[in-house]
Amino acid sequence: KKRNLGFTFSFPVNQTNISTGILINWTKGFTAKGVVGSNVMKLLTDSIRKFGMEKVKVVALANDTVGTLATGSYRDPRCDIGIIFGTGTNACYRERIGNIKKLDIKSKKNQHMIVNIEWGNFNKIPTTEYDLRLDKATNNPGKQRMEKMISGMYLGEIARLILANMIKYKLIFKNSKAKFAKGEFKTRHLSFVTSDHTEQLDKIHGYLEGLGILNTTFEERELLKNICKIVSKRAARISAAAISAVITWMDPKLRSDHTIAIDGTVYKRLPDFRRIILGELKELHKSKAKKIKLVHTKDGSGIGVAIAAAVATS
Repeated sequence: KKRNLGFTFSFPVNQTNISTGILINWTKGFTAKGVVGSNVMKLLTDSIRKFGMEKVKVVALANDTVGTLATGSYRDPRCDIGIIFGTGTNACYRERIGNIKKLDIKSKKNQHMIVNIEWGNFNKIPTTEYDLRLDKATNNPGKQRMEKMISGMYLGEIARLILANMIKYKLIFKNSKAKFAKGEFKTRHLSFVTSDHTEQLDKIHGYLEGLGILNTTFEERELLKNICKIVSKRAARISAAAISAVITWMDPKLRSDHTIAIDGTVYKRLPDFRRIILGELKELHKSKAKKIKLVHTKDGSGIGVAIAAAVATS
């Protein structure tokens, strides 16, 4: 039996139609030879054929944000923004075709198209020395600057750089030989630390003992937690500002209701991430913030691209 396949591809592509996408560059630390500048749909199709799956046809290409938006829209017609807060971050939104200058489709100017923003590459946010050091050590320095401030691949490393600097100047863990080398403190550790609400931060104490960092004081454990909370809070505040910017572009006076479909491990698992975003949106939009609804769209990218494949072949 013939099968139609939708392909979720979470990297920047130049997409000219639903079944063609040329990879512009890799992000999130990924790299592979011979893919940049090539049609990823053709590469996948060729690979499928090598395994003898002649009855599988790749019919639709979608970014994971687009898939998330498609799933959200299927469930709620007011959904017009899709966002991923995970290993990386990105967003898409519904735009009037008449506002897309590179398209010359005058007959459809009042219809809509989903635009993949690739907002992770926004680079106008003020940086710290730790952001600059992190960026320099990546395989794509100078690119994806916003992504490196708010996504799961990098949050733990930002906290680690701050922590290592404080250890260097003996501001924390003075009675230990702790170093926290690169890769030793990841975002899952940051999430664990910020979720410790015990009176003496016993969970953090146990975590540090597991690393061989013994006899820590409550003040040191509290300082570690505060470092992680600051990194997390900044990520959520930047995310809220980015959401606000997209909504303001779409609806400057916020007259309509907007449902935002969101997926990703940072959104799901980072303590207080969602709460801080909602608080910042309220600060930015006052009473009109109630028109903005955030919805966790679990597995939205996979479901959404299946919807796209069904529509493409209907």
